[in-house]
Amino acid sequence: MKTARLSESFLERELGRAQSKTDFFRAFKMHADYYGLRSFVLLEVERLRDGARLGDFISLSKLPAQSRDVLDAAQFSLQDAFLRELTALKRPKIWTEATCGQYCVLLAGARVMGIPHLTNAGSRYCVLLGDGSGDRDGEQLSDIIYDFSNITRRYCDFAGLNSDTPSFSKREREVTEWTSEGKTTAEIAIILGLSEYTVNEYIATAMRKVDAVSRGHLVAKAIRLGIID
Repeated sequence: MKTARLSESFLERELGRAQSKTDFFRAFKMHADYYGLRSFVLLEVERLRDGARLGDFISLSKLPAQSRDVLDAAQFSLQDAFLRELTALKRPKIWTEATCGQYCVLLAGARVMGIPHLTNAGSRYCVLLGDGSGDRDGEQLSDIIYDFSNITRRYCDFAGLNSDTPSFSKREREVTEWTSEGKTTAEIAIILGLSEYTVNEYIATAMRKVDAVSRGHLVAKAIRLGIID
């Protein structure tokens, strides 16, 4: 098993190339493979409530085929001590099968490592890692925590989760920019090669994100928040 942590320059180069959710999945998988971790799950824990389906709160994951459907369909319950602990986890933690039961089996590990991330907007995420090794030294555990914390932070930056500023998609930003230029729905549709219905949907979504009551209000808020120039 490799013991040296991936170089900072290599990590930054790979993360610097990440432009999509798929790219970040590759970054998580690359590090999991490097450290010999069997699985990973990036789980939003802030909004978990009794009866919620876990699959609705999983952002990225690599799981054994037989575990994917089980975890995806599992329901959150406050009676589940492991899941309840995740919702309030503030520091990295390691669980064994004795303390997290079926989750070691689902993540195909002798133990489960949890690494929490709190976004600037107050949402809580947690990376769960299925670890088949029980003999890692403190230095390597620190390296794993550092690397997965860094990737999670960068993913949340990419997804707009680390900012109080609403995150617009490329199209939402484009229709807002053209609206600021005084273009009508029909004109924007021609410029972007979209239907007028689709343009109106993007505008409506952008308005909801910034709580705007009109297109002019949308433009004013988007400029004030730095979403458009």
